[in-house]
Amino acid sequence: MAMSKTLTEAFEAFWAAYPSRPDNPKAAARLVFERRVREGADPAAIVGAAGRYAAAVVARKLDAPFIPHARTWISQRRYEDYPEDVQASAPVEPTPEHPLAWIRGQLPESKWASWIAPLRVLEAAHPVLIIAPTSFALDHVRSEWGYLFRAHYGPDVAWAVQPKEPT
Repeated sequence: MAMSKTLTEAFEAFWAAYPSRPDNPKAAARLVFERRVREGADPAAIVGAAGRYAAAVVARKLDAPFIPHARTWISQRRYEDYPEDVQASAPVEPTPEHPLAWIRGQLPESKWASWIAPLRVLEAAHPVLIIAPTSFALDHVRSEWGYLFRAHYGPDVAWAVQPKEPT
């Protein structure tokens, strides 16, 4: 099924906004983009989220191999993790006061900047609460480095996603 001119323009805007990555198949991304729009996703929201994601990639100095293919990003609805009312610039320059400074030396700098620095920690809570900016980030950090958090804070670490600010 061919895309309409308006949908084609929206996809091209998405493609221009999405961060560059080697071996990123455009045709496959186009098909998934079209499917999501047919299912009711707003193409302008996807394009805007792609731009915010690209800004986050730059701010976090994320290496190209860690940027998902555009088709994967759309297929997994990762655009929902970058809504219009969320700032794309998470704190990426950790300071010695960062509550997770203890883990910094255990990870490559790119992983620290991309995944750990944006986290918040409520150590006064019991159990300690780790707060991620998105559900995708929470799932990734918990699966990749949850064992480090449990070793540091004990087995009862709690995880949450940053609630959206009321508008």
